[in-house]
Amino acid sequence: MIYQEIHRLKNIGFSNSKIAKQLKISRNRVIDYLSMTPDEFADFIGSLQHRTKKLDPYQHEILTWLKAYPDA
Repeated sequence: MIYQEIHRLKNIGFSNSKIAKQLKISRNRVIDYLSMTPDEFADFIGSLQHRTKKLDPYQHEILTWLKAYPDA
């Protein structure tokens, strides 16, 4: 799990930038994950699965257009 790997690397002395390069994620994501408790991280991951997208209300209409105009 990336959360545990970030904390492991931090504990052995890696900087945030080095952790980000090692794991191929952004430095800001490293900082965010380091500031979270395990419970907060679990809540965050759970929230990602239930987020609504801006285009969700228009999904049916967009799919109808794409079927009608497949070259679009």
